[in-house]
Amino acid sequence: MQPGPPGSWAVSQVGGPWQVGDQQARWAGYLDPATGVLRNLVGADTPEQLRLVEDRLVEARSFELEELGLPDRYNVGGFEQVHH
Repeated sequence: MQPGPPGSWAVSQVGGPWQVGDQQARWAGYLDPATGVLRNLVGADTPEQLRLVEDRLVEARSFELEELGLPDRYNVGGFEQVHH
């Protein structure tokens, strides 16, 4: 799993590949053209790798939320606590 070169997924002045073309081209813009896998920041090259890494990240965040608890209020401050 190797991430692409720096800036390889940067949004240009026109927009990202998911923002141009017809509907099929816009959907294809969400996929890495080299692997066909959903573009991601973890360097996953296969759907299985992406699922495994996402599962681990969700599990770690779940433990963190369990330890810290949920916010008392569901406002901007509470949102920021959960989505730091």
